[in-house]
Amino acid sequence: LRTGIGRTKGQRIAEIDTIFTPVDKIAARGCLVGTGIDYAGTAKKPDAVEQICEALDRAKSRREVLVLYSHNISDKGPGHYLPPGALRKILAHAKTIGLPAIGYDDLP
Repeated sequence: LRTGIGRTKGQRIAEIDTIFTPVDKIAARGCLVGTGIDYAGTAKKPDAVEQICEALDRAKSRREVLVLYSHNISDKGPGHYLPPGALRKILAHAKTIGLPAIGYDDLP
């Protein structure tokens, strides 16, 4: 299962400890907490891609799983959306640092 959590004003994504789970504790958790990344890289959340990459760096260095989610991959929606360009930047950074992007089916 996945549940979501927001962040307080001024809090960086890498500071939300509940969205990070140590790799060796994944199997024991029935529910993982994540945070939404809709609007990353848009005027609404201009620094979100940078913050997501910072969070990926934390996950890699601490051997953690980071749960991120979005609704629609689109430049304008409908509804909540993540622009394809932002997603490409996020995935490219993950690849550069050697952090795999996996789905829930791939977790232990």
